[in-house]
Amino acid sequence: NDPSGVRDFIELRFPFLFGDIDGDGCFGIADVLKAFRFFLGAGTATPGQLRAVGASGDRPSASDVRRLLMRLLGGG
Repeated sequence: NDPSGVRDFIELRFPFLFGDIDGDGCFGIADVLKAFRFFLGAGTATPGQLRAVGASGDRPSASDVRRLLMRLLGGG
């Protein structure tokens, strides 16, 4: 977690990988699971994480999670 917002500041200045919610530089199942947890309300996403998901609200929607899952499975 990044309580000081440094990671969010860096993401604003440099391109990020769509779907890379955990910030490790790649997109995988851990990112989809994290998005699902945010969707369920079992955690709070930072603005940078919401940008990586493509969410338009304060947490990912079901369609945001579906889009990530489809991308992971090679269908999107």
